[in-house]
Amino acid sequence: MQKVYFDESGQTGTNLFDPDQPFFALASTDLSEREAADIIARSFPGQQGPELKSANVFRRPTGRRNFLNFAKEVGARPNSFCAAKISKRYVVVSKIVDQLVEPMLRDAGYDFYKDGYAIRFANLVGYMFEHLLQRADADRILSSYNEFARTPTAPLLRAFRSELGSILANPPNGTDTFLSLIAQGAAEAAASRNLTAFEDSNEIHVTSAIECMKFWQEKTDEPFEVIHDESTHFFKRSDMWERMTNPDLEPQIFTIGDKTLRFPIPVVSTVSAKSHENASLQVCDLIAGFTSRVSAPGASEEMVRFRREAIEQGLGEVLIYPVEFGTDFAPGEPPRADGPDIVDQIASAISKPRPRK
Repeated sequence: MQKVYFDESGQTGTNLFDPDQPFFALASTDLSEREAADIIARSFPGQQGPELKSANVFRRPTGRRNFLNFAKEVGARPNSFCAAKISKRYVVVSKIVDQLVEPMLRDAGYDFYKDGYAIRFANLVGYMFEHLLQRADADRILSSYNEFARTPTAPLLRAFRSELGSILANPPNGTDTFLSLIAQGAAEAAASRNLTAFEDSNEIHVTSAIECMKFWQEKTDEPFEVIHDESTHFFKRSDMWERMTNPDLEPQIFTIGDKTLRFPIPVVSTVSAKSHENASLQVCDLIAGFTSRVSAPGASEEMVRFRREAIEQGLGEVLIYPVEFGTDFAPGEPPRADGPDIVDQIASAISKPRPRK
């Protein structure tokens, strides 16, 4: 059984509209605790205390210099690491698209997710929010939707619709079509009076873990034991994780765009551990912290230089799955549906375990 370790950085729970922490990162390694401890000892020879935390390392010049040694160690064996980096702002945009626009297109006979159309459409909507709307207007809409997604109630949905309406009264050129689609979807959601579909719609932690598990599944056919740093958010919201790793699921392979997902994910157990007692988790924290913190906008020239050097020294060799705004835009309308879309297929697969013999 293969052990893999996980630790995160930039965790703000269900609040995805946080200007101070715009990125969430989850890093993973298959290094044993002994191997990880040896790398930490070589990279940070003056380390005092049992736990090495990225927040402290990046704060001090000495810590940043030592981190470059760590980057060399990582670059020498990149297949022992992977990470997922998620733009929280992009997630809010994509959730607006998934929750408000997709249901209308599905009812009209389209398969919104076929051939990666959903991602390309979200990029279009993201371009609107990032480049066509005034920043203050975009922030108000996204912040309002984030509050609704955290607590999907009728009053918060009305507040979101009000923000949309104020912009639609005089929309900037190129935004009225997309804003009108979103407003129509919000109106239909309000009319249905059933907001349960929006509950927990801004969860990103489990999504990141699944992305990383694709990497480990490509390396070995062995089952996995997952050791995750103590994370209240992950373990309180692990229902989807438990269903996707259920050994009683019928084995299936799904293709999502250019990615492949095998079910069930062969995880035998998922346990928590204290990072100050586990060097492998500390290594994950260093990579996750670098991935989330140094990507934030507004970094000083010194931090930009440090980021470039760390990438050049070896961190650029680590596979990092990005979930962020792209420039691959949707060409026209989505494909017509010819059966259940991929989301419905996956939902059906994880809801029907095989009966035990």
